[in-house]
Amino acid sequence: MKALKQEERSHLLIVDDEPQLSEMMQLYFQHHGYAIHVAANGTEALNCAEQTQFVAVLTDLTMPDMSGTELARRLQEQQPGLPVILLSGYDLKDEHLPENVVEVLQKPFRNSVLMAVVQRVLKPEE
Repeated sequence: MKALKQEERSHLLIVDDEPQLSEMMQLYFQHHGYAIHVAANGTEALNCAEQTQFVAVLTDLTMPDMSGTELARRLQEQQPGLPVILLSGYDLKDEHLPENVVEVLQKPFRNSVLMAVVQRVLKPEE
């Protein structure tokens, strides 16, 4: 398989204040050909989104400086239509979520399940 250049790959943004989880996701997605950017909090994520066009954002729900739902709202203003996948240890069935939150994945999760969610979100409607 031909290696893709950094600018040819799909850019994902991973936002989590747990470095071990971020690193695990980063390595997994890089292994599958994605260009990965990691932010430790919402403020870093917004700064990254000003610099790079992402195809999707995977963000923790609970972080110190802003929640994943607040980050999703701000990203919707910055890059309308940018899909956000929320990662949470909580059940959010009854929560009012921003329209760009396309999936909520409850922790803990398997990498293969996360990959399936990302691929489903990125697959064009047929």
